[in-house]
Amino acid sequence: MSEVMIREEQAPPAETLMDRFEIEARALMLIENRDQQPEVVVPRQEYQDNARTALMEALTASGHLSKVELSGESIEEINQQVLNRLLNGWDDNLPAHEKKRRFAEICEELVIQDVHRGILEGVFSTDTAVGIISDCPVVEMPGIGYRYSNRKGMVRSTHLRQNTDGSYTRIIEQISRSNSGPETTFSFLGSCNTDLSGHETTDLAALNTPILYTKQNFIDGVVSMQRQLDYFAGPNIRYGDSINAKPEHAAYEKLREESARRETEIECYIDGLADLEAYLDIETKAQRLSITESTNIFKEEVSRILNAICTIAPEYAEATFGKAAAPAFYQASDLIMRGFLEEATQILSNNEYLKQTVTFCGMTISIEEAQGMGLPVNEFGKLVEKGKENWPYKPGVCVVEVCPTRPGKTDVGPCSVCKTCQSLFDSGRDPTKFINLRKHFAGKKAGQEDAKKERDQKKKQDSTIETA
Repeated sequence: MSEVMIREEQAPPAETLMDRFEIEARALMLIENRDQQPEVVVPRQEYQDNARTALMEALTASGHLSKVELSGESIEEINQQVLNRLLNGWDDNLPAHEKKRRFAEICEELVIQDVHRGILEGVFSTDTAVGIISDCPVVEMPGIGYRYSNRKGMVRSTHLRQNTDGSYTRIIEQISRSNSGPETTFSFLGSCNTDLSGHETTDLAALNTPILYTKQNFIDGVVSMQRQLDYFAGPNIRYGDSINAKPEHAAYEKLREESARRETEIECYIDGLADLEAYLDIETKAQRLSITESTNIFKEEVSRILNAICTIAPEYAEATFGKAAAPAFYQASDLIMRGFLEEATQILSNNEYLKQTVTFCGMTISIEEAQGMGLPVNEFGKLVEKGKENWPYKPGVCVVEVCPTRPGKTDVGPCSVCKTCQSLFDSGRDPTKFINLRKHFAGKKAGQEDAKKERDQKKKQDSTIETA
């Protein structure tokens, strides 16, 4: 909670140790010569991490920690992989402000790589990390992926872990936060004695001001940074939100654990989305697809997966699509658990949340046509079925109001339905139509117990006969 400030030494700004003008000059040269970057094979793990992050950042408005671990034969190889990804994402057709933000992120990466070289040379301690605050842009850019409804921003940290065999793993942790902006960010960065002048906008000022820290500065890394930001936001604030308004937010100490639990729920979608990105990378490099086309196809598949997830778990709908969207997804979820897929699809289509087409080579084609052309994309129904088959059960309250387990908790799965009620749905019987479901279950249990007694009695009789 933010009532108590974490008493830690403040981290120094990176600008005190590195030449910002030299960093920017290198970034400009890399962008101008991005086609000449050395070819780096993207490991499967990176595609999976990208898929997981893309989905979770969309599903959670704030209070989620995404963690990415990158390993390789050397730190240089790992860092080249990250830099290539940033340079490949550069697009001259982007809005001017977004290009400035992406330029700042490339500069951030160069700072990180300089720190890593410093660690290898013994200039910095091995636990030195780079922290950055990415506030919601002050300029609205529809379609880019930012959330202006809650002014969503990020606090990010990058550090190295030395492994037992002497190799290193690069670890990137990022926390999503609401109400990001200069009110809290500038107080935090000001406490680090940073110079925030000379930048065009406040969000660019934050992105252009990385800080270096060790565990002595921030004991729990990026989580400690977020706690400090919440402290500067005022009392009873967690991840930028009022604790009363968002009581479901995990405590700081439980954030990594709760974030990992959420990610297990969507794990069944990760490999498919990773396959799609890998395929699009190949097609883009071969110039059979433009960067814009590739990006659109990926976003459309992400959107369909989000539709499926929010139908299976409608509690995600408000954070993902906005408060007005929630009723449609709860209605679709109710239809899905009853087995009415077409009706659920129609509900989402009528409300313009579901797009069952693919934009390919300047054309709008159906999912089936796209699959016929080799694109590994999926229709909404298949994604829902995949989620229903793989969604993990967890403690919760069954959504079926007449369920005898209510109001207590039991294990619930897709659509927040318990195993017993789901078995009735699957057998074609609607538990919501039962006048007394508790009596039904009690009778069923009694019948099972009677059958067991008969089996036990028969076994006993057979045993007596054999003995005689």
